[in-house]
Amino acid sequence: MIKALLKKQFSELAAFYSLSKKGKAGMILLFCLLFAVYLVLFVGLSLFLAEALPNHPSLYFAIMSLIALMLGVFLGVFSTYAGLYRAKDNELLLSLPVPPSLILFVRMIGVYVTGLLPAALVLLPAIFVFAVQSADLLSILFALLLIPFLGLVILSINCALGYLVAFVADRIRHKSFFAVLFTLGFLALYYLVYFRANEYLSLLSSHADEVEAFFRRFLFPLYAFGRGASGDLLAFLGFSACAALLSFLVWTLLSRTFLSLVTKKRGDKKRRPANDAHPPQSVPVALLRRELTRFFASPTYLLNCGLGIFILLLLSVLLFLRAGWVYSLVQSVPTLSDYAYVLSSAIPCMIAATNAICAPSISLEGNRLWILRSLPVTSKDILRAKRRLQTFLCAPPTLLCSLALCIATKVQLWESLAILLFCLLFVIFFAEASLLFGLLKPNLVWTNEAVPVKQSVGVLLSLLCGFLTVALFAASSLFTSFLGELPFLLFWCFLLAMGILLLTKLLSTKGVRAWEAL
Repeated sequence: MIKALLKKQFSELAAFYSLSKKGKAGMILLFCLLFAVYLVLFVGLSLFLAEALPNHPSLYFAIMSLIALMLGVFLGVFSTYAGLYRAKDNELLLSLPVPPSLILFVRMIGVYVTGLLPAALVLLPAIFVFAVQSADLLSILFALLLIPFLGLVILSINCALGYLVAFVADRIRHKSFFAVLFTLGFLALYYLVYFRANEYLSLLSSHADEVEAFFRRFLFPLYAFGRGASGDLLAFLGFSACAALLSFLVWTLLSRTFLSLVTKKRGDKKRRPANDAHPPQSVPVALLRRELTRFFASPTYLLNCGLGIFILLLLSVLLFLRAGWVYSLVQSVPTLSDYAYVLSSAIPCMIAATNAICAPSISLEGNRLWILRSLPVTSKDILRAKRRLQTFLCAPPTLLCSLALCIATKVQLWESLAILLFCLLFVIFFAEASLLFGLLKPNLVWTNEAVPVKQSVGVLLSLLCGFLTVALFAASSLFTSFLGELPFLLFWCFLLAMGILLLTKLLSTKGVRAWEAL
């Protein structure tokens, strides 16, 4: 039984499980390229830390383990909640002669793998840099062996936070916004540290003893990891044993509450009085409202496909408040000053290209697809509502951010109007492309909504399409000396308009047939 459950769990983790051989090969190649990029980034970070802490290997590994821990928790906490407590097949599995503790154990293995991957992505480059600068084979071996045990710590924290989210999920409203606020706070902290990294590294180099004392006093488990990774046998054994014991205790405690949390039914909402009932609505409005409700009701959907909306709004506010500083910065760099119109259009569009809302919307219908198909509405109306959702949510913040950049960089009036038109057309074009990619390979048999949102081929292709379009626009701006700024922007507006017409035609013909064939 456990073998079958494990096979099912790992098949859900593989985003390309149902693809053809060529599709699997392409996805594997793409993921390898992404991993290679992140490995290079963390190699650079490890080199900076190694140079700042040449005589403190324990502190070096302690800091890298802290980064790995934070990244693993950040990437796994919300998917842990969805994977453990909100999986669609929980009740089906509970109806089988399988102990709930065994179901929880198998699902925790999936959580462990998703937390171990980012930890390994951080620690393997750190160990590589350490190995280049040191010939201590015992330390290298201990550091490699400690990675799985750090994964157990990440697993324990993610499961504890997932339990907390599940416990309060039915007691708070608008939990999706809390998830977004948490993510924005983490990103703000990340960029604060990133932009002041040189200052922090210089302080770390001159106050290494004080920082090491801080880890020893307040973050002793991570300090023990650092000691173990630098060759201390007692610290290695102690951290390994404590990590294994902690994960066992978490599994034991969650086993007692897993059944009650999974089978808990949300209370029925109070009925509206008859005089407060919603008035009759047209088909487009009703379908759009349905899509909006679905989008804002899912923290996973909102967080992964709508975070760029909040970033655009925050960036717009900052640009309006610091317009003078932005203008002086642009003027201080001649290249930026000459291509201010490119910045005012490419930056908002690049952020908007992260909001591939339409791409997973087909797959998210799941086993409820028959409900939508049974409604007295046409397939074109359904697809049009999904496109309007992304345009409705992304166009206003994108245009606002573009306007703020135009004002801050003092772009001329006619160029500013052309930039706003370009951004609007890009949002519409990206929504059409995202929906088309979402129809290519939908996944309607998922058990965890994080699968179609995070691991969908349609989402990946949509993001690549958006980023490549913006990159091509920015690269082609080098030829503005032949056309001029305004003709160049109008030429791109024409290209996007033609692309919109082509995609609309495809969606109204082949897209409708693909939808009706689901």
